[in-house]
Amino acid sequence: MPWSYRTLHNAWTARQVSCLNVVLEWWEKYGRNVRAAISRRVKTLTEKLPDSKFYRPHFSPWLGHGEFLSYLPTSHSVLTKPKLYHLYSLFMQSTTVLGDVVECGVYQGGTASMLARLIADKAKNKHLHLFDTFTGIPVCDPDVDCHHVGDFGDTNLDQVKTGVGHADIVRYHVGIMPQTFTGLENVVVSFVHVDVDMYQSYVDCLAFFWPRLSPGGIMVFDDYGHQNCPGARKAVDEFFADKPEKAISLFDGQAFAIKLR
Repeated sequence: MPWSYRTLHNAWTARQVSCLNVVLEWWEKYGRNVRAAISRRVKTLTEKLPDSKFYRPHFSPWLGHGEFLSYLPTSHSVLTKPKLYHLYSLFMQSTTVLGDVVECGVYQGGTASMLARLIADKAKNKHLHLFDTFTGIPVCDPDVDCHHVGDFGDTNLDQVKTGVGHADIVRYHVGIMPQTFTGLENVVVSFVHVDVDMYQSYVDCLAFFWPRLSPGGIMVFDDYGHQNCPGARKAVDEFFADKPEKAISLFDGQAFAIKLR
């Protein structure tokens, strides 16, 4: 006589319970030894691992590996340590590339202070060009932007100048982009940090600075993967759609592109 569905179900459930009991009995008998063996193995691996304190669980150099922490911003920055480390590392990659350094979107000058110190120590032949209204976001498009006019307005030029310092290498371009690009048509740049949040501002920065970026130069897009800055990724993806270079997205929302030629 064929077994009913209920009979099969009950038999399968009983089998599962039986298997589970076997596993529990085994774990009760041997589990402590297994845990001890795993603990010993982890300790052995950790002792052999260089810079083990920076693994959480993967290598996380922004926790303090190398000289990075000595270049942390001296002014307030909204960037996380991983973001700051990526900015630091990518800048270091570009120190031998021909051209000046640019930051579009300065806010309170946190990353600008880091870049200024890096230039002073690692690339003394370069200048740092800073572009911002220093009064907050001036315009936005509600169809593609999530921020509002006046956001990031808790800053001012004097405050930023004091925090950034290095007046001998820093050039301030105050106003609305792209008007503030006027007069820089012949500039050559090696590193550009774009943190402008707005779609049109990204479009303007890419259109002006990418052609002036030396081969091997790097452009970093701070807002690329942020949910509250959809216009950033839209502008970047559109710009590189017909180019051999592509934006490389990082886990923290940043992206960057390296000029090939």
